[in-house]
Amino acid sequence: MTTTPFRPHGIIPPLVTPLLSAEELDVPALHRIVSHVIDGGVDGIFLMGTTGEGPLLCEQLKVSLIEAGSEAVAGRVPLLIGITHTSLVEAVSLAEAAYHAGATAVVAAAPYYLPASQLEIRSYFEQLADASPLPVLLYDMPGCVKTVLEPKTIAALSEHPNVIGLKDSTGDVDHFRAVRAALPDPDAFPVLIGPERLMVELRRAGAVGAVSAGANVFPRQFAKLNAAIESGDTETADRLQAWVREAGAAFYELSPHPSRVIVGTKTALHLRGLCEPICSPGILPLDEAAMTTAKHRLDRLVGEAVGVTE
Repeated sequence: MTTTPFRPHGIIPPLVTPLLSAEELDVPALHRIVSHVIDGGVDGIFLMGTTGEGPLLCEQLKVSLIEAGSEAVAGRVPLLIGITHTSLVEAVSLAEAAYHAGATAVVAAAPYYLPASQLEIRSYFEQLADASPLPVLLYDMPGCVKTVLEPKTIAALSEHPNVIGLKDSTGDVDHFRAVRAALPDPDAFPVLIGPERLMVELRRAGAVGAVSAGANVFPRQFAKLNAAIESGDTETADRLQAWVREAGAAFYELSPHPSRVIVGTKTALHLRGLCEPICSPGILPLDEAAMTTAKHRLDRLVGEAVGVTE
């Protein structure tokens, strides 16, 4: 266990994982995407999250991604590594690999597949935080792991010295407020949000930042939105929030499948010349008609993007 002054905040894109095949990482593409988002003004990078297909990657590829990602980031911004796993032992192993690669923190959702009580989930996270050589950011992602972290569970875990905050991807405003209300010291325990459509509303309700897929594609616009919220520029924040919702709808609705955010984000990056649109087995790519639609939508959004940040 270790403590750290690192406090997550601002825009931290859940980076896509550029692939050449199910077993091979596209390292040059990873460097291009990392530079793209850092040049866009992000406040950190999160590898192997949901948008990064983390739980779908083989263990060897995960380790390669941790090492190559750390090399690409090169200490320019904090680097967070997703270690969500069904096995505590494997999660700790990934945390150790992240530590040795020079990462800043790890991110973990509750173990999935077997149903678990809140007491069991709390025990899992306490054991993980005890064993991890890096600080742990909790990840509440019920859409994927089928378990909600209840406010009282989060509140209890917030007092562990190696648990540094929460990423709330429930998309539930009432739940977010209940979590904040349950925390012993809400200002001392940073909460980031996932759904970009709620960024302004939840930042005003106490969130310290956003881990949003769209920041892969348009990092500068997300950074500008974050800055407008922090400065109290309501007009700019509301205008950018509306544009962010439109941009998300343009790409997240291209696929009819539940993996639509991953496919839409990676497709947009492909059309920007940053990576191939290859996803892990089990995720279906866009057909030719949808790819043509995606190109038209990206051309329009790129043209609008300059205007919304002026």
